[in-house]
Amino acid sequence: MQVSWFIDKIANEFNGSEAMLFSDCCYSGGMVELARACTDTRVSFGALSTTGCCNLGYSGWRFLDVLARAWAGDVAMDFDETGTISFIELCFFAERYMAFVAEGKPLYASTKSFNEDLILAKTDRPAKDGIGMFVEAREGKSWYKAEVIDAKENGSNDPEEFLVHFTDKSRYAKQAWVAVDDIREYDFQEYEVGTRVEIRNADGQWLPGKVIDTFEHMHECSYDGKSAAYNEWMSPSRIRPQQ
Repeated sequence: MQVSWFIDKIANEFNGSEAMLFSDCCYSGGMVELARACTDTRVSFGALSTTGCCNLGYSGWRFLDVLARAWAGDVAMDFDETGTISFIELCFFAERYMAFVAEGKPLYASTKSFNEDLILAKTDRPAKDGIGMFVEAREGKSWYKAEVIDAKENGSNDPEEFLVHFTDKSRYAKQAWVAVDDIREYDFQEYEVGTRVEIRNADGQWLPGKVIDTFEHMHECSYDGKSAAYNEWMSPSRIRPQQ
């Protein structure tokens, strides 16, 4: 492995007892697998990658944005509502967020005595119903994928407007307040495990395969005639019913 040297370097020369590793590139899950296998050392690892060890990455800096938000204490990551963001909460959020915005499946692991509840930051603001939802938001006559990042409540403490951050790459810098009626669930076609499908590979070709696992709106698929090393997590735009 070309990146094994820095895992060995940390394992043998790092003076601390715990190390966090983050990787944002194609096949970045290989770093997580290397860390997971590094058990014969006093150093414990917590590792998170933007995609799996056999998958291309389509992050477009959005994985780094997730990391920055964690250390800034983004309340959207506070799943246990303790007012803090932990390493494992960052991993849970990255998994859901990257599947939604970048059509990838992050990989994470911890080894030995690494503390997954390690606190990264205190939350930056009070929690509100709706913050952290992944939806489609209407702007004009069109609907776009978006994340809810704030809410305005009425006198009964019910949300009446949401501040959304549009997540498609071409609109990633745009935010807008929208009415409750202008958001809806993200609609996509779901396939059961075992379904025969066609998969669009990195070259744009549609090839036959099969669904072997699901997560959020992602489907892990195997290609006919190829080994498990070629298995990929597919976004809705890269999978269709077999013709």
